[in-house]
Amino acid sequence: MKRLNPKTGKPFKRGDLRNDGFRFHHYRKDRPLKDGLYTEAWYSPEAFQKQNIGMAKWREENREIAKEYTAWWQKENQAKVNSYSMQRHADEIQRTPKWLTFEHKIQILGFYQQAKVMEKTLGGKYEVDHIVPLKGKTVSGLHVPWNLQILTKSENCSKNNNFWGGFNSAHVLVRI
Repeated sequence: MKRLNPKTGKPFKRGDLRNDGFRFHHYRKDRPLKDGLYTEAWYSPEAFQKQNIGMAKWREENREIAKEYTAWWQKENQAKVNSYSMQRHADEIQRTPKWLTFEHKIQILGFYQQAKVMEKTLGGKYEVDHIVPLKGKTVSGLHVPWNLQILTKSENCSKNNNFWGGFNSAHVLVRI
């Protein structure tokens, strides 16, 4: 059984920060404690960063193995994959304002079509990214044309649901 994070009420997630600066890495299911809880692995900030860099380096050097593992995991966890996909779709619907015009909706579709065209003509994977994430840690954006951009898949993954910029007039819409 997983111990719950007192701040969120949910099991700890990789990277959660403890008061002493250590970061949560994983639960050890092979070493349950007497009370039935799993042993937890907490890393110092340096060790946590070193482990992440090492893992990224391994993935880079073993792309085919990593790709095979990802495909296997998705097949074995199809319910989770479907759940993530459905949740993402629901988030987009919830974050799409009702006051969007038909032209705005056409512009949104245009971003997705443009990403597909870029994949075919330029090669590689392109994704539509929300500049201000739909469910960010500090701020949440809307599913509107002026909050969309096309990024490569690796750029979008490295953004990691974060928003690094400040607000400017292109990101703010005030409805009166």
